[in-house]
Amino acid sequence: MSQRESPKYRVSLRASTPPVSFNAIERPKSCFVGVSWENPNFNIKYIPSIMDWVKANFDNCSLIIADYLYRYSLMILNDLSEEEASKIALEKGEKIYIEYKTAFDADPQIVIYRWLDKEVKINHDYLLQFDKTVRSNKSVMEVIDSDSQAYLDGKTFKSTISDDERLELCRKYIIEEMAFINYQAELGINCSVYPGTQLSVLKNFSLNKFPECNLALSKVFYLDLAVKK
Repeated sequence: MSQRESPKYRVSLRASTPPVSFNAIERPKSCFVGVSWENPNFNIKYIPSIMDWVKANFDNCSLIIADYLYRYSLMILNDLSEEEASKIALEKGEKIYIEYKTAFDADPQIVIYRWLDKEVKINHDYLLQFDKTVRSNKSVMEVIDSDSQAYLDGKTFKSTISDDERLELCRKYIIEEMAFINYQAELGINCSVYPGTQLSVLKNFSLNKFPECNLALSKVFYLDLAVKK
């Protein structure tokens, strides 16, 4: 059996933010799916069924492998420099990219990118300005810290860095992810689909809880999918 002929798994919409009926809104034509390999739903066994759901609901989708972003997780969990973590993350991202390309390369509705591909990459100045905007808002940072702690809870660490250093790496991870989604929204792609639960801080922006930030994040729909195995 080929990868693209993987068994079908039942995929359904579990939650949407803002909380409206997805069928009742004017559906966006495009969406993006951010791939996190810590999430088992992105295993090649399940991803074809997930993308079948996406294709049934959108004209096209960017499947984005967040490999370089994962350097932060590697630094949090292990004693690795940013250079070492980046190398490992990009090597793993290349393997996932090849696997996904094998599965979806002939599909005109799906385009696969990696985090540093020029078509989707955010530049350094953009990230710095976004970081400054977010960190200047105490309410936003409180939610980011809550999301960070939720990630850290229950993890086993091989690294010897302090708890404060781990928290700061989590913040950097989340803020870079937020900046990426904000950039996508500025380009007009304002629907994020994920087989799991997306970050609270993202959903709070979507619910317009931080209007003073004046960010495109407030225009994004977040669709959380359930995968029945």
